[in-house]
Amino acid sequence: MRIAIVGAGAIGGTLAALLAKAGAHDVSLLARGAHLAAIRGHGLTLDQDGVRHTHRLNASDDPAALGVRDMVVLTVKGHSLPALAPLLGPLLAPRTIVVCAQNGIPWWFFAGLEAPERDQPLPVVDPGGAVWKALSGARTVGCMIQIPASVPEPGVVAHGGRQRALTFGTPRKGADPEALAACADVFGAADVKAVVEEDIRTVVWTKLVQNAFFGPASALTLARNGAVDTAPGMREIRTRVVDELIAVAAAWGSALAPARAKLLAPNTNPEHKTSMLQDFEAGRPLEIGPILAAPLDLGARRKIDMPTLATLHALVALRMAPKA
Repeated sequence: MRIAIVGAGAIGGTLAALLAKAGAHDVSLLARGAHLAAIRGHGLTLDQDGVRHTHRLNASDDPAALGVRDMVVLTVKGHSLPALAPLLGPLLAPRTIVVCAQNGIPWWFFAGLEAPERDQPLPVVDPGGAVWKALSGARTVGCMIQIPASVPEPGVVAHGGRQRALTFGTPRKGADPEALAACADVFGAADVKAVVEEDIRTVVWTKLVQNAFFGPASALTLARNGAVDTAPGMREIRTRVVDELIAVAAAWGSALAPARAKLLAPNTNPEHKTSMLQDFEAGRPLEIGPILAAPLDLGARRKIDMPTLATLHALVALRMAPKA
């Protein structure tokens, strides 16, 4: 299978390297900047707990240079998609599988949803519907990623531990089982736990509950997961965020309440820096839209107050605002 990883950062680079290591598919990368230059010059290196493997892969910043692919895996941050999606046409054919692996509420949230908003773009994450126009006709697969990773230097991605899990599902329940099976086969053969779920929205909400607390809290405090989880007063803030998101998810058809205890369990990766903290330290834009603004928007549509999440959103937005 011809596969393009679009966004060869921490997650995308790790997936590309794992696929290359498995050696079963033609893998190419859409990347940019110093990271792209290093990959072109020296290959893509995966550091797994201090053991390094380097792979030579076709990499470019031009989708046309990669050509049509059988599978396109989008691992860029959600706020980057509106500008990028209209440029991805050269990668796509009628049967191309587009795997959307973004944190937070995705652009496809209303696709096939039994709600008045059915089959409409979600403006807070897709202004003007640019992503919807570019990708809604594709064989779209939603994907939740559980792979702690980072980019310690250009051309190198680091992944520690054994946690490598991808959960796949189609926005329209029951649609395209062949695409889902292909995703599970491709990544399952690359030493990744690949799971197919019928209800991908509930999976999205489950991860969002964690990201919406740990991401903003870490960016505001510059603390790693363990400190964010255990410092005085943080447990109460986390509980309020979880309960607010449980309420909003329920209003959109996803029942998280039975898993509340699990959602509030101690963080299992205390030394990890969230992707939001990594982006903040690198001076990159944060995923404020998909992780904070979008659930607030969905809450407002169902008249659900979310004061704690709204406070985190206001504080993070202020922290990222241009300084006079």
